[in-house]
Amino acid sequence: MRNLTGLAIPPSFSANKSVETKHAPRHKKGEPFLCGPIPLNWLTHAANAAGRGSGLAVALALWYLSGLNKHAATVRLNGSTLRLFGLKRHASYRGLRALEAANLVKVKRHDGRNPIVTLLQFSEATS
Repeated sequence: MRNLTGLAIPPSFSANKSVETKHAPRHKKGEPFLCGPIPLNWLTHAANAAGRGSGLAVALALWYLSGLNKHAATVRLNGSTLRLFGLKRHASYRGLRALEAANLVKVKRHDGRNPIVTLLQFSEATS
């Protein structure tokens, strides 16, 4: 029988090729990314909105869609984008209602169609 120790994977090898650098990670050419700038007070209120944590995920999905549409304030929220952010249908309903209750978005709903969502300017007076 042969000695297989020469074929062993060395301990220094890692399947996760993460490399530590001084700069934050950047997307590669052709890879999707989240466009900014996103107002921090808007984002913190979305994070604190009710909805079992789904409010922030829906908020990120909305800003992603806004960036795809040349920073449009009004976007159509679709299921494929929500799944990209790990949201199921009912969780996205909760998150969207939470953002609406926090006066961060305005939503037009139609039976059988994706909601049309407008990102609103956040002001301390509306909270």
